[in-house]
Amino acid sequence: MDWTRRYLAIPHIKTRSGFDGADCFGLCQLIWREERGRELPPALPYTETGPAARHHLTDCVVQGRSGYRSIEAAEPFALIVFHLGGYPIHIGLAVDDANFIHTTRTTGVLLEDLTSPAWSKRIEGFYVPH
Repeated sequence: MDWTRRYLAIPHIKTRSGFDGADCFGLCQLIWREERGRELPPALPYTETGPAARHHLTDCVVQGRSGYRSIEAAEPFALIVFHLGGYPIHIGLAVDDANFIHTTRTTGVLLEDLTSPAWSKRIEGFYVPH
């Protein structure tokens, strides 16, 4: 998990994907670019914001429409789609099989325990790009 430290000070900023700020999908894009040397397939025009855009983003990942496929369990660098408020609208990135990194408006980037009841019951699925 040493590689995660460089991302922990990043603030949450909508539609961004850089060290100066990132939203949930933007953080995943940044980490894939920096740690894997690969761009994630776009899930929507990245200038879109708001609830409809978040639903579209996660729908694209979940349904594999943007070059993603479902996997059975967390593995390093897999995208994790979470239900929030009953809808699959949040994305984090698996660090290993028990931890993930993500960002929220109130905290910025943080590491969390994927196996905790607060998060494990919200998992919609795990996804990787084709």
